[in-house]
Amino acid sequence: MALLFVCCDLNNEPGLNIQMPSKSEITLKGDALRFDSIKAFQETMNYLNSLPIEKLEEYENQLGFANSLRSRLMVSDSEEISDEVLKINVKDFRLATVVNSKGIYYIGNVIHKITDSFEFAMENGNEETLLNAERDDLKVDGLVKHKITGFTSAIPKENGRFSGKESIIIPIANDPSGNSKRVTMEAWSRNYLTYASNGVNLITESFRRTCGLCSRKWRDSAVQYMKVNSVSRHYPSVGGSGLWLILNNQEEAYSYHNIQKVIDYVAGFGVWIDTDYIDYTTIDDANVRRDNFVHWVN
Repeated sequence: MALLFVCCDLNNEPGLNIQMPSKSEITLKGDALRFDSIKAFQETMNYLNSLPIEKLEEYENQLGFANSLRSRLMVSDSEEISDEVLKINVKDFRLATVVNSKGIYYIGNVIHKITDSFEFAMENGNEETLLNAERDDLKVDGLVKHKITGFTSAIPKENGRFSGKESIIIPIANDPSGNSKRVTMEAWSRNYLTYASNGVNLITESFRRTCGLCSRKWRDSAVQYMKVNSVSRHYPSVGGSGLWLILNNQEEAYSYHNIQKVIDYVAGFGVWIDTDYIDYTTIDDANVRRDNFVHWVN
């Protein structure tokens, strides 16, 4: 199959002049967001993918949305993240901005709920109905049960590919307290009912106290500088030429603890991205280079 080489990620370039969707098409329904239509959802995801991570909270505040999944994931102490939140299978912070802390959002009169393995959807449904529907032995009329898929290829670890998530413990130079710094690196690819994306996450933490009497914990700790170079080979459902894409991306961050690069995304019903692999390299403020070749997640 032919390959199409693309020099940059046109779908996710902060600073592009993408207008914020009308707030009249996005309302609160209980503690979740409701989009009037799939078009309003698509426009919102295009807009959020044009923003840097630090602007996502500002967008939530403009909507009065205080219960986003993103706000529960991006906390200063990783131990504060509840098991219920960690079970929601969302890696992309833009999607986490519109999904609540229970994995719920609405499009029109359809309720959606993202869990660890599935996205459920039901017209004129409610949270209680979907909660019951998560039981495998229960049949619910009108329920859509969509398996959340990831990378398309399963290559065994013996071939030199790494599967899953990796944490690296790095001593902080010239630190008399003996603190250690940890960088968690993760590649992802996810396909939902209305959204698909792939990318790379980096979270930097230090094992430290926040007060004299506090116990040491892994807490967010900003690096002065970090750069991520990533390469993805994937096949998008729409917007492409019917060829596999190879996208080269770079993300730089200064004095920030949580870095994410969305390589590609697409929003709408029935969309998907088949990701074959993601290779990425990181360089931090100590000029330490780490190569993570063909980072498979299944």
